[in-house]
Amino acid sequence: MVALAPSASVKKEKKIVLRIEDKLDILKLIECGTSYTVTSERYGIGRSTVGDVKKLKSQFESFKRRSQDMGMKKIESKTMKIGENKLLEEALYIWFSSREN
Repeated sequence: MVALAPSASVKKEKKIVLRIEDKLDILKLIECGTSYTVTSERYGIGRSTVGDVKKLKSQFESFKRRSQDMGMKKIESKTMKIGENKLLEEALYIWFSSREN
């Protein structure tokens, strides 16, 4: 019978959650030609995560535009949460936007 090492000796990597601004910065780096490897090392994430960020580019840019339209100068959020009632969220956004002008 082979003894297995206790699970306490296995070191687990810490999960890194990037801010939306960081993800937008990653997109800029990729557009400038920076490799996935260099980008992933800079932010302490995996290469596949860099690819995932690139795949969601339009969603991040849309979120940024909407945030700026609502007066946010810098996006500190780490997620793009959407409310449960999308129709209500859209109506509220339109109302809020019209009050700003």
